[in-house]
Amino acid sequence: MRRADRLFHIVQLIRGRRQTTAQWLAQRLEVSERTVYRDVADLQYQGVPIEGEAGVGYRLGKGFELPPLMFTVGEARALVAWCNTREDFRTFRIDRIMDAQLTDQTVDLAHSKSLPAYMQRHGIKLEDL
Repeated sequence: MRRADRLFHIVQLIRGRRQTTAQWLAQRLEVSERTVYRDVADLQYQGVPIEGEAGVGYRLGKGFELPPLMFTVGEARALVAWCNTREDFRTFRIDRIMDAQLTDQTVDLAHSKSLPAYMQRHGIKLEDL
């Protein structure tokens, strides 16, 4: 599991419980307790209001909500996208786009450049998401 995914899962797991121990998190995430301690410290440093400490347990501060992480099909295609310059699938980071212009140019939406083609190429199944 990627670290970013693990950090997201930690927040989700803590959010759903009153008090959560590092041991329980480590078992659920299949990592060491030391990794959990490091990850929780990083989340706290990044401003996630996780209360508690190592050896006692953790809980999420009241009122904390993650922003929605759902995209429309069109948004996902514009991001999971085909790059004509590199002639390959690329991930386009929204935070790095400095300028955008609307043009009359149309895009070839051949099946080989679609989201299902990308998922197949990378061995991703819908049930894995």
